[in-house]
Amino acid sequence: MEQSLYADAEAVYLQVLESKQLNKRKTRDIQGSLSLAIYRQGEQAQKDNNSTIAINHYTRIVRLLPDTELAPTGLFDA
Repeated sequence: MEQSLYADAEAVYLQVLESKQLNKRKTRDIQGSLSLAIYRQGEQAQKDNNSTIAINHYTRIVRLLPDTELAPTGLFDA
């Protein structure tokens, strides 16, 4: 159940990022929140012993949000 909440949060953050109304600081903040939502999905998959899905989530952070603080952590955990 928890993983689905993070997936829902990810979808909302992606929609917000599509808005042209965000300044650079807000965009960075939302990107940070998005990377955390993806990271938490990876953690949950890892707890569920599904390493393939966990790796996919961790590497998505690097692919989609390479400039966020969690990108190096996602790459390391992958």
